[in-house]
Amino acid sequence: MVADLVSDAVRGTAYSTYNAILGFLTFPASLIARILLAGCGGLEWFWGICTIPVGAVMAFCASLLMIFWMPHSTLSVSAH
Repeated sequence: MVADLVSDAVRGTAYSTYNAILGFLTFPASLIARILLAGCGGLEWFWGICTIPVGAVMAFCASLLMIFWMPHSTLSVSAH
């Protein structure tokens, strides 16, 4: 996706930026997952059950963002 969205001249910078952002966002995502798995106070049973649905909702939101954000030319498949 990164290669499709940028020109050849800035492809290296785009990959570097993408991986830097991914690296910075991995820590908060891991922290949130850990909090959900560990639970807070007396709600351990609730938060442990919520981990997978929260991940599913986040994945669904990410897929919606990708569908609406990507250029339409890269989503369509042309028949040759």
